[in-house]
Amino acid sequence: MNILSAEEAKNKFKIDTSNYIHDSVIFVVPNKAYGFVIGTNNYIMPGTVIHTGTGYRENTVVGNNNFIGSGATISSDSLICNSTRIENACYIGFHACIQSYSKLESSVTISNYNTVGSYSYVGSLSPVIKDVKPVSKVFGNPCGFKGFYDSQTIKEKYDSQIIKQIKEFVLKNKTPEDPYLISVIDEFKNQSRKKVYDSTL
Repeated sequence: MNILSAEEAKNKFKIDTSNYIHDSVIFVVPNKAYGFVIGTNNYIMPGTVIHTGTGYRENTVVGNNNFIGSGATISSDSLICNSTRIENACYIGFHACIQSYSKLESSVTISNYNTVGSYSYVGSLSPVIKDVKPVSKVFGNPCGFKGFYDSQTIKEKYDSQIIKQIKEFVLKNKTPEDPYLISVIDEFKNQSRKKVYDSTL
């Protein structure tokens, strides 16, 4: 096992210069055959620890336009999609997936293999041990489903008719008609560990 500084990782993994990675970030490399893939315009704040891939997903992957707060831990083979916000001291488990536009408040724990669906919200200090359906709000200990997450992003992107479809999906499991929303649900199903909704919170 190797430990790389942020500067060493930038060179080894050819990290795009549009990314901000604080000098105190460290990369744990359990298997030299696999690595770390990152897109563009990401912010990774002080004290974060990133474990590179082990072969399960080949690489640990971070997409574009993400914010990862201070003291976070990103475990091996995890996938963080695009435009997520992961606040301070969060723990992202092995082979977990955080889908696009999700928000994790401080000190959230995502257990190994679990998926947080797109546009979701996880409240502070919540331990997530089951998949979180897209556009859902969950929090508490034990972590539980609290309903539709009416985020500013959703309000800006969709009109009232589409939002109604989203609510019916979140609250009643009714499949929406909008093709993009169907693709979001399909992406979640593909990442979801059990591939069925009754595995969700």
